[in-house]
Amino acid sequence: MEIMFQQVADFGLAKLASDANTHVTTRVMGTFGYLAPEYAASGKLTEKSDVFSFGVVLLELITGRKAVDPRQPLGDESLAEWARPLMTQALEDGNVDQIVDPELRNDYDEKEMFRMIEAAAACVRHSASKRPKMAQVSQILQLSLYSWIDTFSNMLCSLLKLSLQK
Repeated sequence: MEIMFQQVADFGLAKLASDANTHVTTRVMGTFGYLAPEYAASGKLTEKSDVFSFGVVLLELITGRKAVDPRQPLGDESLAEWARPLMTQALEDGNVDQIVDPELRNDYDEKEMFRMIEAAAACVRHSASKRPKMAQVSQILQLSLYSWIDTFSNMLCSLLKLSLQK
């Protein structure tokens, strides 16, 4: 298994803008694959640029692929571009098998994986205005975390009841 290190493009730099500014204009820097399309094209960095970058990181976790992989077939080198149709299909039919890292060997909660795919799909939308705010993404992922905690605590309670019955 290869260890991957995310190199997110100016992640959080949009926060440096004053509240009156809608964006920061910078020299485009960062790693291709994490850059939001509008940032790469214009150098205008917004909070929605950060959301796109975070979505790519989520995709890396879901798929086990790198943000950019030149070993992939032509057109599939960019993770976000490759994943978009697969996420759309998964969200339509509920089958996540085509996009989830096969190394996970189905060892995950499907509902939680579905939520992660929902969050990633929203984050990497082409149109910045259609991407959620980071707080909304956080809420989606927190729901998933709370669900896991609830499941885990129920399992622990069941085990405790069994041990007390013995």
